[in-house]
Amino acid sequence: MIELSSALAVAGTGLAAFAILAPRTVALLPAAAPAPLSRPRPPSYDEGWPPPFVALGPEPPATARWPAWVDPAATGADLQLRGVLIDALGAARTTWARSILERALDDEPDAALRAAIRDYVRS
Repeated sequence: MIELSSALAVAGTGLAAFAILAPRTVALLPAAAPAPLSRPRPPSYDEGWPPPFVALGPEPPATARWPAWVDPAATGADLQLRGVLIDALGAARTTWARSILERALDDEPDAALRAAIRDYVRS
């Protein structure tokens, strides 16, 4: 028969092996709920913070209307086609093309294309 001391030795060895070799994710008690995240309060204008941006003038529209001034079929032209139109109008160097480019400068929403228009208007 198994003696009491042998049974306790086997049970102790098993418990020690479990404590050493068991995965760390075994939890005997349910985990406590995590503390809610606290977010810093954004500054308000009443506290003397400067505004996030300074408006320098009217914003250009979301879509360019100026390609329709060249050809009504060019309404809703994508970025690449507008770039081709700018290059063609700049190369034409006529009064009509220059007037379209001057008006397109305020209407073009893309900054890179506005810079190209500005270069053609200044030249």
